[in-house]
Amino acid sequence: MRRDDYRDVDVAVYWQPPPDVFEEETRLSAEVTRAIHFPVDVHAINGAPLGVAHAMLRGELLLARDDDLLTAFIERVATEYMAFEHLRREYLEAVTT
Repeated sequence: MRRDDYRDVDVAVYWQPPPDVFEEETRLSAEVTRAIHFPVDVHAINGAPLGVAHAMLRGELLLARDDDLLTAFIERVATEYMAFEHLRREYLEAVTT
């Protein structure tokens, strides 16, 4: 990854149990940004809207402390996303035609 290729880095975090999400996202974003001297946006993946969680899961995994939890989360998001994908497509087709 070259610095010139990106404006910032987005990091998805799964907290268990979820803390005060906004405060923790802000604190951790600032802490990591200071540490690596590059803008970092931290986002809570648990509790994120389905489409956002699905998009986050397409990114590169940096660390997983609990493989069973990760697998269960991926399976839940994928199952729910597939269940609603046809509705998303129908809606987009209806509003763009």
